[in-house]
This record gives sequence, structure tokens and C-alpha cells, in this order.
Amino acid sequence: MNNKFNLEFSYSQISVFQTNMIDPFNNWNDVHVLQGFSWRPNSVSFKTLSEYGDAEITIELSDSIKISDGAIRSILVPFTVEEEIEIASITDSVVIEIPKGEYGLIFNAIPSTSNNSERYELIFVKSTFPEAKILIQDDELSPPSPLLMEATAAN
Repeated sequence: MNNKFNLEFSYSQISVFQTNMIDPFNNWNDVHVLQGFSWRPNSVSFKTLSEYGDAEITIELSDSIKISDGAIRSILVPFTVEEEIEIASITDSVVIEIPKGEYGLIFNAIPSTSNNSERYELIFVKSTFPEAKILIQDDELSPPSPLLMEATAAN
């Protein structure tokens, strides 16, 4: 498993989806922006800290929820892995292999410092359909309760 790579992102999002999806990216509405993600089965897009840039992405498998030092935004969503998945932006994509199964997918956003890129961690925690949660909320988020767990495909 390629567990660390750089990804050029744009339109304030990084997406995770099954490789065989037609129209894998999600539309965003105002509520999605406020909660920091747009989710539908087999596809989730997370709001990045900047509109565009180059990010260091780390993929990890874990047995428990993990929030890294320096993370200012952390989001947990359910995610099912059925085959290879892609970590992607509109302009860049990396295919990775994660063992098939049900996971809680954690998105940790760590801001850049003067000598590095923004960092994003995608941590797959073995779990049966966990409830989506905002684990750490920064000033850009103002999530509803309950979180919106419906999105449509962008085409």
C-alpha cells in the first residue's frame, strides 16, 4: 500500500471513492460546505483548508479513532471498501488498495507551516457503519445537527 504521496488539489476538495464509479465526484450545497464534507455511498469529498495547492496525503489503517497532533479539522464518515479506491482531486488521482470491508474514514487536516505543504491524513478504522461526526471543528465549519448524509453526483 502506498501510504504517503503528494496530491495537487483544487476547488477546495479531496475526494475518496471506489475506482469503478461513474461520476465519482459529489455536488456540494451550502450545508455540505458548512459541515466540511459531501457524502454518498462509495464517495466522499472533504473540504480542504485552502482552495488549491499541493498536499501531502497519508493513508493509514487503524484499530481506533486517531486524531493527529496539529490537526485543526477532523471528520469521521462511514466508508465501505469494495475494491481499489481513489484519492483524487479534479486534476490529480492516486489509486490505493485497502482491504475490503466496512470502515470509519477519518479525515485529519493539518495546516502548512512555512516549510511544508498542507497535510491530510485519511485513516481507515475497521468498523460497521459508524455514525458521521465532526471530531474537531475549526472556524470554517458550522455543521448542522444531524449532519447531512446525502449528496448527488457531479457530472
